[in-house]
Amino acid sequence: MNCPDESPLVQRIRQRDPESLAIFIEQNRSQFAGFIRSITSDRLLSVVELDDLIQDVAAAALKGLETAPLDEYEPIQWLQQIARRRVVDAHRFHFDAKRRDAGRQQSIHAQNEGGSDAPGL
Repeated sequence: MNCPDESPLVQRIRQRDPESLAIFIEQNRSQFAGFIRSITSDRLLSVVELDDLIQDVAAAALKGLETAPLDEYEPIQWLQQIARRRVVDAHRFHFDAKRRDAGRQQSIHAQNEGGSDAPGL
């Protein structure tokens, strides 16, 4: 779905050119960073750098370029879809994983509730 007024760079992206996609991401980096920042909570940004999220999205886009739905979406819209998924994934990884709280862990060699020295299993 190449439009006559479409930039040559976007046309090359639609032809699945990874170098053009990388250039596009770099040229639109500040707009892209603003978008990612707008959909990312301060809580997540306290544990993940914005630049790391941008790099993760760029890597996913380059990896998925061959199968990208670029006949349905503009490249920026497709990148925003990837960004939304990556932000959700990062949030799940850092906050929904129900990781063990290091403060609640106890040694199996600690005294058990009865006060004996038997292992606390």
